[in-house]
Amino acid sequence: MADLSLRLAALTQWYQRLYDAHMREAPVCNPALSVEATAFRRHGSGWLGVMITPWSMFVVALADDPAAWSELEAGATITWNLPAGACPFCVEREVELGSYQTSRLFSTVAQFANQSQARDAAELVVATLLEPPAPKTPPPAKPGEPKMVGRRGLLRGLLGGGGG
Repeated sequence: MADLSLRLAALTQWYQRLYDAHMREAPVCNPALSVEATAFRRHGSGWLGVMITPWSMFVVALADDPAAWSELEAGATITWNLPAGACPFCVEREVELGSYQTSRLFSTVAQFANQSQARDAAELVVATLLEPPAPKTPPPAKPGEPKMVGRRGLLRGLLGGGGG
């Protein structure tokens, strides 16, 4: 297992070089943002987090073993079944990083006023992806508790259409 901090440093350096060489003057760049790997959490046999750049923001998946996804074709789309639902990822490969996968969150990041806002959004995204959705039906009421009524049932009751 490669050290996560070393892999995140290499990932950040890769995107910083990309920014310096090709993106710095691009009109889509938000000058309030910088390159940062953030919000990484353990997921399965790897890590899930977010890469913030001045031009976009995306989820990044890193396997514990940098060679783990070497058999996957670069550019291929892999669907991950995360606790919150299915999410498409693109296989990326760089010599210094090995294989990793990305899923675009924001094509542009003009909506973020500063790095702190982008970081907060990244934390929220990762937490949301890794938490299962709330159940769609309320748990059954315990004896003596009032029955839970959905929004439609509440509106029907208020409008005289019955409950339910």
